[in-house]
Amino acid sequence: IQASIRHPWWVLALTALVMVVGIMAARVVEKQFFPLTERPELIIESWLPEGSSYAQTEALVDKLDRLLAEEPLVDYWTSYIGTDTPRIFTDLNIEQPTPNMTKTYVAALSGDQREALRVRLQELIAEQLPEARTRISIFSFGPPVGAPVQYRVLGPDVEKLRDYARQVRAVAEAHPLTEDTFINWRGSIKSVRIKLDQARIRRLGLSTELIKRNLAMLVSGTPVTQLRDGDDSIDVVIRLTGEQRGALDELGSLPIQLPDQQSITLDQVAKLELAVEDGIIWRYDRFPAITIGTYMPWTVQPHSIVADLQDQIDKIRASMPLGYHIEEGGNVETNRETDALIAPTLPVILLIIVTLLMFQLRHFGLTLLVVATAPIGFAGATITLLLFNQPMGFAGQIGILALAGIIMRNSVILVDQIRQDIDAGLDRWNAILESTVRRFRPITVTGLAAVLAMGPLTTDPFWGPMAWAMMGGLVVATLLTSFLVPALYVIFFRVKQPA
Repeated sequence: IQASIRHPWWVLALTALVMVVGIMAARVVEKQFFPLTERPELIIESWLPEGSSYAQTEALVDKLDRLLAEEPLVDYWTSYIGTDTPRIFTDLNIEQPTPNMTKTYVAALSGDQREALRVRLQELIAEQLPEARTRISIFSFGPPVGAPVQYRVLGPDVEKLRDYARQVRAVAEAHPLTEDTFINWRGSIKSVRIKLDQARIRRLGLSTELIKRNLAMLVSGTPVTQLRDGDDSIDVVIRLTGEQRGALDELGSLPIQLPDQQSITLDQVAKLELAVEDGIIWRYDRFPAITIGTYMPWTVQPHSIVADLQDQIDKIRASMPLGYHIEEGGNVETNRETDALIAPTLPVILLIIVTLLMFQLRHFGLTLLVVATAPIGFAGATITLLLFNQPMGFAGQIGILALAGIIMRNSVILVDQIRQDIDAGLDRWNAILESTVRRFRPITVTGLAAVLAMGPLTTDPFWGPMAWAMMGGLVVATLLTSFLVPALYVIFFRVKQPA
């Protein structure tokens, strides 16, 4: 302590060096929004080509059922055809209903066997169900985002969007750690376009609405009666057979009833053409938007992939004309939005802290001294996260913010003791020395108690990074506080050693 108050600028320089190392560690440590849970369940998401029927999806589920029935690590499973699973977990990403999708909820025998089951099913599904795009997901904490890495391409012209989307997809697929890269427009489907002869329709006393109702009745079907089965009522629907509805020449011969009860065929008042169109078109901020999503192994953080692809994505951005742009989505966007929500509250919190310290210390210089010690735990937290291979996530950020409060509390205890010793008659130099020596043990013991209390949380998937950040930050901050606060006191109040 004597050495630190005799050479306060050296202590300040050493603290600054530790802070620089901490900042460098923060740039290297992996970024994470929310971790995966330890729940034993898996979600198998399967997509057939756009335009596939409900019956084809049902046949796919039958194959998947047989595959799961032979797996000894599976406890039970439930499949949902054409729709998503119920929100059995708060953070599930719920898809819109579509006949070419199925979601299967699979429970492993235990959480320890979940990963082995996932790897096993990934291999079997790739071999036995090649007709579908399938993804096996694990429940994760945090808001639902879908694919962890996403790029959203926006602009007015759909054809240009497709070209830029292909470029972005090629960049994402070329990364060695990405897998299952996809575009959310899902592909094109066949359709029949009917061009009506409006002049002939009017001469025959028909209308577009009447023709639409006739076609809907014949192609989609219309209920004509009901069949009762106990307490249930089942609609009996009349419509054309599948062969008639699927053949273009058959559609042209569909009868259209005239007002005089006679009928004509559809091809007498319309021209039928086969066409290919987008199965689904997504819009974002009122503009057509194509989202490119990609996955990666669970051990790889999405922020790392986005950082690796940044230069190549920026080159595509630079080539885009005015009105077109690329936005990051997925975990990166959600993390950024969360930070934006938290950031405005920090000045308010700081103002409250300073106000409370002013009431406690009643001295602006002492308040500034205490606040200046708040960031020193950051270095210990980031260095610890890096050494123990822990990501910097939402929980870790909470830990660092809480750490600042603990450090300032220790500083207040020390500064208040110095003031008490000065009021008792000691000169400033000896008051600093005696107070620091006397308060060193309680500050160290309470810091050690907090470190040990965090120990059991280090294995928790959600709170683990926070525990490591607080443990490392407390160790470094407790040591630095005992030397930095006396040194800062000497500098702030220009205390001289008595002769």
